[in-house]
Amino acid sequence: MNSSTLRRPALEAHGPTPEAPEPNFALSLAERIALFGDEAILSSPEFAAMRGVSDRINHRERLAGAGCPYVLLSARRIGYRYGDCKAFLRGRRVGVVQGDAA
Repeated sequence: MNSSTLRRPALEAHGPTPEAPEPNFALSLAERIALFGDEAILSSPEFAAMRGVSDRINHRERLAGAGCPYVLLSARRIGYRYGDCKAFLRGRRVGVVQGDAA
């Protein structure tokens, strides 16, 4: 065997083909909810936007143990289940809306 038979083909010669686009694993929130329903995971900024508050408020509530239940995704990353977010917001509802009184 000589060294020329062990060489790998140059990668530069094989650029990306139009038929094989780059994979995109990032789904929008609406796509995740459509796929996973109440099990979809929201980021803290997404949940803050859903509530109409800053992400800092979510952080403060987590530290105080008063916020929405969350999931530890890694040592430094948390997420919120969509179903938990809906239940949390329903639990914070004040007053009676016409038609809800039984």
